[in-house]
Amino acid sequence: MSASLRRTPAPGAWGDAQPVPWTGGERRAHDPLAQLSRRLEGACQGAVQPLELAAILESEGYTDRLVRARFGTPDVFTCAQVLYRRVPFRPPEVTATTLPSPVPLERDLTRGVIYLMPALWTPFALPLTPGAGAAQITTAGLLTATLFGWGWMQGVAYRGYQALVRGPAPAARTLALAGAQATVLTAALAAGVAWTLGLPPLPTAGVALAMSVYLASATLLLVLGREAALLTTAVPVAALILGDLTGLLVAPQWLTLLLAAGGPLIAAGQAVWRAGRPAATAPTSAGRALLYATYGWLCAAFLGARLLNPWQPGGPDLPGMMGLSWSVAPLVLGMGALEFTLRGVHRDLAACARSSDPVGVIRRRGARLLTRRVALFTAGLALTYLLVALLAPRLGGPTQVPALLGGHVLVGGALLLSGYLINVALLGWALLAWACALGTQVAVRELGWAADPAYLLGAAVAALLCTLLAAWAVRDARHLT
Repeated sequence: MSASLRRTPAPGAWGDAQPVPWTGGERRAHDPLAQLSRRLEGACQGAVQPLELAAILESEGYTDRLVRARFGTPDVFTCAQVLYRRVPFRPPEVTATTLPSPVPLERDLTRGVIYLMPALWTPFALPLTPGAGAAQITTAGLLTATLFGWGWMQGVAYRGYQALVRGPAPAARTLALAGAQATVLTAALAAGVAWTLGLPPLPTAGVALAMSVYLASATLLLVLGREAALLTTAVPVAALILGDLTGLLVAPQWLTLLLAAGGPLIAAGQAVWRAGRPAATAPTSAGRALLYATYGWLCAAFLGARLLNPWQPGGPDLPGMMGLSWSVAPLVLGMGALEFTLRGVHRDLAACARSSDPVGVIRRRGARLLTRRVALFTAGLALTYLLVALLAPRLGGPTQVPALLGGHVLVGGALLLSGYLINVALLGWALLAWACALGTQVAVRELGWAADPAYLLGAAVAALLCTLLAAWAVRDARHLT
């Protein structure tokens, strides 16, 4: 702090006395490094590693030769290390206005139910086409919309969150336009897939269009924080399904589909209308959004490679995929708990970073906090799948293969860790982990491995890589906040 703390008294407070200048020795150190640390005091106090100070010194024009002559250190990095050790770390003041508002637990858990809702109404709303090929048409449309939409809506959500910084109106407009584009593209892709498989393109595209409308509407409502509105639209659909199961009401499939896809669409339209017209279009990064979409496509392809099983004789198992996909239900329901856990991870790590302990202590504490959170989530998911494995046969369900369920547990842990990597701006590492996992599963299937062991090995690769990358990332104190 180089500014003077002396205050000038009010006129007449001390009579006509004037301040007496200091006549003693110089109170500031003459050491050049001490003077440099005072000049860069703010940067030195906020630095979490010497590399930050080295970058600042280089931006100020200091070279190895200059710091050697002026400060006696052999190079810029050594000078930065001396400054880093000399000035203690002081985190910035955090007030209630700078902290993000906490998200209730029930809101995060509700999202898991929302993610599973399409699997609940699709058996009652589809297929719309009669005949022996109806199951193949429905499955092809749903598969295209789900796998392609999973990734595409990741990119749409990213653009929506970017625009949300400028307010609800720009975010609603961005989400509506991007969602409409994704819906049209998905329907066109489903028609192409149907033509390739020898199925009727129009009915297949219609199934994909219905699912895409739901996904786009749900994405818009979730980004804007309208989970309650989305759940409300599910009430009439649930009533029709309950009536069909009890035999009290036999609703036509087109009505169930209309309510399932049209209800969220109407709710999304109301949200856009209430948000108002934005004053200006919010700029978003389309290239970055494509990377997020690629992350979603990699995760979907990894699951789809097992559920669809294209290596079996006769080609992809479309009808079998519909039954096998129910094994993913606990994982999908756990996505709400995953989001809650991820928020807790960042909350704990941020509190850890605000402590006044040495950086090494902060790093080790942050690694322990992350390990504890990931272990609790994975253990909860493993316990859920253990209950599924024990209860499913007794309730008349299919017997689940342990390798498949174990793979789902590892996938859940990998998704949590890759979510942490993405949140600390390491999306590229998450892409690398899932690309390696997908490549491993495909490679061992080509070598003749069975479907479930190959899936388990790929999930283990994803979990291992994400664990190693997260352990490396948490060592950087910048990734604790």
